[in-house]
Amino acid sequence: MNSAYLTARGELAEPDRLLLFRFVAQNKLLRLARPLLAGRPTFINTQLFFAPYDRARKNYWHRDVQYTGLSEARQREALQSQEVWHFRIALADDPGIELIPGSHRRWDSELERDVRLERGGRRNWEDLPDGRLLPMRRGDLLVFSANMLHRAVYDRQRFSLDVLLSTPDPLVTRYVRRDCLPGRLQARRLRRLALFERGRRRPGVRATDRQRGRPSRRKRSSP
Repeated sequence: MNSAYLTARGELAEPDRLLLFRFVAQNKLLRLARPLLAGRPTFINTQLFFAPYDRARKNYWHRDVQYTGLSEARQREALQSQEVWHFRIALADDPGIELIPGSHRRWDSELERDVRLERGGRRNWEDLPDGRLLPMRRGDLLVFSANMLHRAVYDRQRFSLDVLLSTPDPLVTRYVRRDCLPGRLQARRLRRLALFERGRRRPGVRATDRQRGRPSRRKRSSP
């Protein structure tokens, strides 16, 4: 489970909102992001990950792109053209995630697709042979592609902050909520403002509500 859109107006007191913007824009993080994102990292979203209330809930394999409303053919194209990366910081010792190394550069194998989409009697929580578990200690930073086949590991201690960045691709930035970007008052007090300005929706680029994938403002299922 996660709580997304942490920087949205009204979700935090304004001083705390500014503090979070400054945290996202810190040079220590952007030094890692620039080589991955063609030197132009772009803010997309923030999320806080925690353990699900239902302790029996199964963790499930997915790629983030499957929740965009795109056809499977377009999802496969996006894997080759879109760069979207998670920068996940453990706020407590965290069981981490399990991922399939290299899967951000290729499409599913037949078994992976059957499990992820629950085809042929498979379930999306079944183990996959190439899965690699990456646990995190408090203070660790895990950087991984949103295109990668992955799943969360649920535990009572799960508690991590996630910053989602991409290249300034209009097909990705159309999902950015304007109310999650700095306003004029915050902008005057921020360095590296271009990180956020690149995420403002471009003229002529529109998306349906379904494509924007608007969940409730607070809790939802996620990696």
